[in-house]
Amino acid sequence: MPTETGHEDAVEHPVGQQPREARDQGRAGDPTAVHAAVRAGERAMDEFLAIVGDLVGTQHARRFAALLLASAHGITDLQVSGHLSVDKWHVSVEDLVPTLVSVIDSQVRSE
Repeated sequence: MPTETGHEDAVEHPVGQQPREARDQGRAGDPTAVHAAVRAGERAMDEFLAIVGDLVGTQHARRFAALLLASAHGITDLQVSGHLSVDKWHVSVEDLVPTLVSVIDSQVRSE
């Protein structure tokens, strides 16, 4: 049945009409979906820690995994916002991660 706006497949929404497919997508509050997403995140973190631990030793894994993750987020944020230009810093994004890994490697070898 058509609504006032002429959308046959729409539902009432506090801000107006919302297409049914938009309402049906996501289900972010669905406990099953939330649990599955949390478990997937935990598995990814465990795998990341295992990889870093293989490189730096399990005793250093969390410290350097956190450093890598925080640095990657910072690099991405700066690049996306335009604050990490080659003209300004004379280094490319592609150079930063290998540099960070090299610094971590040097630190682990010196301990």
